[in-house]
Amino acid sequence: MFRASLAALLSTLSSAAVAKREAVGWAYVADPVTKPEDSASWQDIAFEALDILVVGPVGLQHCNNTPAIAKAFPWRPRFRCQEPYRRGSFGVADAFRPRFDALLAVARQRNPNLQIMAAQWYASHLMEPFGDWGGSLQTLGDSEEQLDGYTKDVNAFLFEQNMTGYVLDYEGTNVVHWYSRLLVKLAEAFR
Repeated sequence: MFRASLAALLSTLSSAAVAKREAVGWAYVADPVTKPEDSASWQDIAFEALDILVVGPVGLQHCNNTPAIAKAFPWRPRFRCQEPYRRGSFGVADAFRPRFDALLAVARQRNPNLQIMAAQWYASHLMEPFGDWGGSLQTLGDSEEQLDGYTKDVNAFLFEQNMTGYVLDYEGTNVVHWYSRLLVKLAEAFR
């Protein structure tokens, strides 16, 4: 009886689908160094061994206060951003843009099949909601218009950067009562 049960169990286990394992790496571009040439250590990363690379921080930025953005994000004051890195209300801080671009170029050159995901972090504290990491979800609002605008911005950023996904940190100033509503909107936009 035991042998028959064990044989049946082993047969079931061997034929069951096993989840595919992915090798995931994390790249942090918010170090104080802002010049791509100061990031030579990226040449030492085994990007070819990874399936997925997560890059951060990204978040709400000060740039782009066009009438459409101002309507979707009425809480945002007007700021000036330096060219050529003016991207919109969601993206990478100007200070990190050269490193972000350099990292993506090296990673893609070393592993053309690498899936790259953007990671939005929480802001370090509410008194400076637009630090270099970008604004957290608490700097956004919970109206449908604001969430739709944010969702469109995230999707446009991923498309522009040819990124396959988006990681939204749920801690600190990203803990908001409408988090699940935003996730549903993001999932619908990505499909």
